[in-house]
Amino acid sequence: MSSLLDKPLLRSMTDSHRGIIWLQALAKAGVRTVDDRFGVYALAQRTHELDDEIQDTYRAEQLYFPLPGGWWIWVPMLYGWGFLWALERTHVEERLGGFMLVCIGVAVLFAAVLMLKFVRERRVLRARARLRPRLKGQRAAAMADLLQARDALIEAEGE
Repeated sequence: MSSLLDKPLLRSMTDSHRGIIWLQALAKAGVRTVDDRFGVYALAQRTHELDDEIQDTYRAEQLYFPLPGGWWIWVPMLYGWGFLWALERTHVEERLGGFMLVCIGVAVLFAAVLMLKFVRERRVLRARARLRPRLKGQRAAAMADLLQARDALIEAEGE
């Protein structure tokens, strides 16, 4: 290592800083990756990855069901066609009742799909919330190792 390290910058870095800030500070302080005998870059990179994983646990998973193009025109046409079909011949009440039963069946199917979507999203959120404490513990352990490596680096430069 060269003796051109910015020691005040390194000492100012605490465990409250994110991993990417650590990587930038190491580069600004003059720590070279080829002379990384204490593994500070690897530890900072691991902390950055853990920060990203923790941030992902807060993201809500949204399952979207995209509608086909022009849905606003074919849905009214479908309902209009159903009414015209029911009114076309004799037995109007039976045909209209049949068409309404089909519409109710489709509505029940859509409600079941939306309920399944809601249940899946909640399961994903709960699984991510259960994962969060373990990731925070791993981050704290990696950060403690990073702080020790930083102190060892500063001590080795002081000699």
